[in-house]
Amino acid sequence: MSAMSFQHPCSLKRIVALILLLLVAESGCKRPLDEAKVRAELEAKVRAEIQAICDAENLALSRRDPEGAFAPYANDWESIDVDGSKRTLADEREDRKDVFFGLKSLRATTTIAEVKLLDGAALVIDRSDGEMEVVSGQTGRTVTIRSAVVAEVWWRRAGSGWLAYRTRVLSRKRWVDGKLVTSWTSNER
Repeated sequence: MSAMSFQHPCSLKRIVALILLLLVAESGCKRPLDEAKVRAELEAKVRAEIQAICDAENLALSRRDPEGAFAPYANDWESIDVDGSKRTLADEREDRKDVFFGLKSLRATTTIAEVKLLDGAALVIDRSDGEMEVVSGQTGRTVTIRSAVVAEVWWRRAGSGWLAYRTRVLSRKRWVDGKLVTSWTSNER
């Protein structure tokens, strides 16, 4: 037998089956649980946990609380924008200082569209919608900016919670004073 065809006796499928049997035994059920049902229940639980984290982040943003806004991000977090540009957590922290400086109000919502669990991580597709009023540093007048972003976010377990560690922006739209802005560069956040 070649080294490439060797399979460890504790394959992932066997481990999942063992976990399911332990869950059945612990719950006192008389019949085996359906693997799809267990997965759906776990994904629903993770969805609720991550949705609560996103809601807390949005609340922190509306309160101009940078530490609360960055709480759900791992230190090694990075984002890849639609145009392929990459950003780190340090980049985001620096940009938000500028935004918070001229910010009059901010309202944001995040809706989780999909959750997939993969080896201790969760792949989440979410949509974030926001509206903020900012005093323009150039003109001194108030500008209303609306945005709609769809992103693929990788989350990993961290203690009893979750931390986002990779984001890939799938689509982004922005309106300034009601007019759609068609050109977008990653440094215009």
